[in-house]
Amino acid sequence: QDYAKLARWWVAQSEDRHLYIGHALYKTQSGSSPFKASEVPDQVRFNRNHSGIRGSSFFRSRHLFPNSGRGFAQTMRNGLYKYPALTPSMDWKDQIPPSAPVNLTVTMNDASVLLQWDVPENSDGRYAVYRVKSAAEPDVKKIAQDPRNMIALTGEVQLEDTPSSDPGRYWYFVRSVSRNSIESEPSNIVELLISATKATETDRVPFKITAYPTVFDEHLHIEYSLETAGTIKLQVFDVTGRSVATLIEDVFRSAGHYRVSLSSSEYLLSSGAYWLVLSRGTHRATQTIIHRR
Repeated sequence: QDYAKLARWWVAQSEDRHLYIGHALYKTQSGSSPFKASEVPDQVRFNRNHSGIRGSSFFRSRHLFPNSGRGFAQTMRNGLYKYPALTPSMDWKDQIPPSAPVNLTVTMNDASVLLQWDVPENSDGRYAVYRVKSAAEPDVKKIAQDPRNMIALTGEVQLEDTPSSDPGRYWYFVRSVSRNSIESEPSNIVELLISATKATETDRVPFKITAYPTVFDEHLHIEYSLETAGTIKLQVFDVTGRSVATLIEDVFRSAGHYRVSLSSSEYLLSSGAYWLVLSRGTHRATQTIIHRR
């Protein structure tokens, strides 16, 4: 059957609503009349060139595995779906943008970079993370228009990134995303300098934190060390980014090694994953912990 002819007919029946066409990946498998290897990729490309088609879906999911679908998974990963993207917003639904994330920080951890930010007052819990290389602070609106600059779409308030080894100035920012894929204004922009030998953030984090056992029932033991004196805060956040416990509230500490404990019953923690966050100014150190009741 002529896919282009059928797709145009589907567009005519869509009545100004979004159309996402389902592709029969199971037909790429061997059988009585299998698709040729290029059939589904060609269908996806046709969709992208037609203004009345907003995207694609695929049946079945098992044919997206690397060793099935006649190489379609590799084609998706290396070409058609190389970059993350937002779903198209629906014109007939809420167009109000959410509040922007705040207090974005970038911390170097050996070869990786840890980004963390605070949840804004009005958030649906989705965030688009952008990174771009630029000699000067970039125009965020232009960055957001280039799909190569979005490095992740996440429901968490932190992200570990592996930056390029190419020397230069890299810039990060985060935008909140509504359920209708409307983006907020950007967070603060943070610069990361990649040298010829290693990556360095503007100010190295001057403290460390560890907690044990990382999976705990009642008591969690926390140790942290400060290279220099300063005023610190130690908090526990749930997976939505909500602060559920404050163990240290803006207390001045001299350089040294310290211990503190957390009682789950005192803070009425439910079972699940949490982030332990030690902060001083714009610097943060984190530890993932899991409470099991």
